[in-house]
Amino acid sequence: MLTTFWGLGDMPLGIAFYLLSLYLVTLLLKDKSRTTQTIIIILILFISSIIYNPIKKQTKNTLYPINSNLKYKNQAVDFLGDYRRQKKLLLLANRSKYNNLLFHENALGSFNQNSMMIWERLDNNKTILAGATIYHNGVGGYDNVLMEITHNSYKTIYKQRVPVPISMWKPWIEQGAKAYPFQNPTVEYQQSRVGVFICYEQLLTYPYLHTMFYEPKYIIGISNLWWVKDESVGKIQRRNLELWGRLFGKKFYYSENY
Repeated sequence: MLTTFWGLGDMPLGIAFYLLSLYLVTLLLKDKSRTTQTIIIILILFISSIIYNPIKKQTKNTLYPINSNLKYKNQAVDFLGDYRRQKKLLLLANRSKYNNLLFHENALGSFNQNSMMIWERLDNNKTILAGATIYHNGVGGYDNVLMEITHNSYKTIYKQRVPVPISMWKPWIEQGAKAYPFQNPTVEYQQSRVGVFICYEQLLTYPYLHTMFYEPKYIIGISNLWWVKDESVGKIQRRNLELWGRLFGKKFYYSENY
């Protein structure tokens, strides 16, 4: 990778490359007389990053993402819908030849201890990562999270740092998604440090820089875009995740529901 080639860590050179690119784009917009020179420099930087920092090929199945087109209702809690979706996901997981599976944002719906009655039927050798909503009983509000589940255990490994303002994150009231902007930049999954980005976070700069500072082994993105009519939103999110992965030399895994 480019950072190894120059004898530096991923983080310093990645940030330097990012800031230099921003500077050059700004210069290009400001000074039209330097258009040719600026474009040439940007192309050289881009080609260099691809040559020395390609996306790493998978040597083994670390994680296998599954995309879907499950339906949701426009309501806070849909117990019957959550139950039906989890049954479908359980069937997909047990039928898959892969042992480590990634499902989309809010794949599990409103998750609680009773939900484990479904996942007790998960094959012993399988582990899934899946998005869920954890409601705060008596306090109000909820967490948009990524969970790790086996046939006999479950745990929340990531809480969304930056939920969508106004529609999800409403700091002026108790209801709505809770934000954790300075927490869990990386999570531990199977003895590896991993970066996680849920939906809206994939479009922002801060979560990536926050995560890359801690040198994750790879990055994960999950989205649930059943409500979006424009399919370009998911493509943009996935492309962002991929490009940030290229910039810092990280493999990426992405699961979405459309």
